Amino acid sequence: MGEQEELSQSMEALEMAKSRLETMSKEAEILQMSLNEHVRALETLKAYGKLGEGKEILIPIGAGTFLPAKSTGAGWALVSIGTGLTSEKKLDEAIEALEKSAGEIELEERKLIQGIKNLEKQAQLLSQRIQAMSEGGPAQAEEAPPPKPRSRKPSRKKDEEE
Repeated sequence: MGEQEELSQSMEALEMAKSRLETMSKEAEILQMSLNEHVRALETLKAYGKLGEGKEILIPIGAGTFLPAKSTGAGWALVSIGTGLTSEKKLDEAIEALEKSAGEIELEERKLIQGIKNLEKQAQLLSQRIQAMSEGGPAQAEEAPPPKPRSRKPSRKKDEEE
């Protein structure tokens, strides 16, 4: 493979890695938002469970707007079980389900963050390789990172291989 072709392929691989990093970062943000939502729901359910019947509460409906209501003390909640489907669960079961779901989200987020770190390392190596190839040709690029100075004398090993 020619030097220019190898440089071009390395640059293309670096751009692909950067694009994937951007996508993975967005996915991590979405997972974090979902985890935050689960934590808020858990805190709310736990606090609601301690209220008892007839206590005044405010229900957020969005855009900084709330509806006044009174707690029923019913001891149950409606929990999403899929797209548009809910299930009535006792508060402790609803809390348990949310905790399990939050744990799964947290695990996925950790895996994704580790993947991001690994891909960042690969991108850094590619970047160093490209820089070495641009500065000194493929001989130095093969040793990146970090680029090490090579002797200009032909090695015996190379002569033996030919």
